[in-house]
Amino acid sequence: GLLNGEWNDGDQPGGCMPGAAISRYVSLTREKTNETVEIERTMFRIGRSQSMDYTIRDNGKISRNHVEIITRGSRIFAVDLKSTGGTYLNGRLLYPDVEEELHDGDCLRLANENFVFHIK
Repeated sequence: GLLNGEWNDGDQPGGCMPGAAISRYVSLTREKTNETVEIERTMFRIGRSQSMDYTIRDNGKISRNHVEIITRGSRIFAVDLKSTGGTYLNGRLLYPDVEEELHDGDCLRLANENFVFHIK
């Protein structure tokens, strides 16, 4: 149920469509280009493939399906999608398919490329 307006862990409402809009402004800043990547869906994929929500074309170290950013209620997670170059959260290598919670100001590195995570 609801606790202080937020859903408890493991007690989320069912029936939410993947890709539903999120209420807060969530973004990544790509350090190399200073580009802002807005995370506008509850399941947001980043990689080299054209089918990603955000495609990185100019870096061969990034995997075609590299990382997924998942929003659950007020919490946001990064999941490495078995990438070749790895995904690092504040310098620590993420295990593939394991959700790691993101916080404002975190550094998310995809292979050799840094992104800063923002929540407003």
